[in-house]
Order: sequence, then structure tokens, then C-alpha cells
Amino acid sequence: RGRAGRQDAGGVRANPGETVFQLANRVSRKQGLYLKAESDGTVLITKHGKSRHAGAIVEGANMLSGEATFTDRDRFSKNKVKAQTGTGTGADKTQKEAEAEDDGARSGRVKVFMPDQTLNKGEAKTQADHLKTTRQGLGVKATMRTQGFRDLGGIVWETGWLVYCQSTMLRLAQDMAIESVDLQQDSNGSTSTLRLVDPKALGGKGGGNSRSGGAWG
Repeated sequence: RGRAGRQDAGGVRANPGETVFQLANRVSRKQGLYLKAESDGTVLITKHGKSRHAGAIVEGANMLSGEATFTDRDRFSKNKVKAQTGTGTGADKTQKEAEAEDDGARSGRVKVFMPDQTLNKGEAKTQADHLKTTRQGLGVKATMRTQGFRDLGGIVWETGWLVYCQSTMLRLAQDMAIESVDLQQDSNGSTSTLRLVDPKALGGKGGGNSRSGGAWG
């Protein structure tokens, strides 16, 4: 099931030995979507960053510990996708190229991606844009440990959801998307360890705060 709106995936054929999950993941990536396991055992096809947790994770309040990294190592000034369609002949069929420019990356860095599937021109452009924004988002990562299993509204921490994070020590002050959650319970009580990324890494909009990774003044 999906929440990103209906999109025609065209004719889809499973590869030999391919599982249902692998097939769904391959088709979803063509459209810049993600697969998310739900608590009832179903799989959601979506773009993350559309739901938000109540409250925030704040140093000195509910953040027990944390760490963050900021890097542009995996960003490229040009992200090129070279693909081909599954039928026909000639350059217009066998040579499908698209690119997305990242003005924030270091100049002259070019990355060429060769998809493991056939794409038309529009799908190649979608994937180029998707690769650009994903790599932008992966440049901001954090791990935060907080007390309890739930946000201020009583909802258990959910992957793909947004939460505002603020820490002077980590130089972080922006919305982050939850990439994974580790719930632990011992003699010291219940704690949650959240691995977080900029929302762009999971198909959402950027965290949108210039204070992250910069000077606090």
C-alpha cells in the first residue's frame, strides 16, 4: 500500500530469484519512493518526512547523550544517470541520460550512476534528482539517546517521522528524520536510541536550519 499517490509503474516483470520485497524496492526506487515495514506486518510505499513527533529532543532536557557528523564527502556537483529502455533501437531508446546539479557541492565533482533497471527519460531525471537530494541529506547524521519509548504526545518513536533536535554540543538545531530506532529496557529504565538523518536523505524536505554544523552566536 502507498501514501505517495498512485503512479503507473508500467509493465513490471520479476527477475529470476527475485523476492517480492526486492521487486517492490526496485520499482519504488524508479519513482524516488521508499519501503517501510509497518507494525502490522504490511509494507508501506511512501516518501518519508510527512509525519512529525510531538515535542523535541533537546540537550539539557530529554537528551541523555548524542553525537553528530557533518560532511560533504558524498556530494557531487553533477549527478548523472545513464540508462536505457527495455525495447527499441537507436540512440533515443538506448541512451537515456539525465543529470541534477548540486550547487552546494565542491565544483568539478561528477558522479555517473548506471541503474540496474531500464528507465525512460522522465524516470532517469527523477532518479538523478533523488540521488542528489539523498546525498545532501546523508551529509547530516546524528545519534541521540533519550529517556522512554515515546514522544511528548505518547506516540512510540517511528522510523521515517520527523523530530526537532537541538544541541549546542552537537551543533545541531533542525528537523531530523528518524532512520532507525533501538528501544532498550534494563534496571536503569527505558531508553530509546534514535539514528537520525536530514529529512532529504529519506525523501523529505531539508531540515532547514542554518545553525546546524555552523557557529552558534
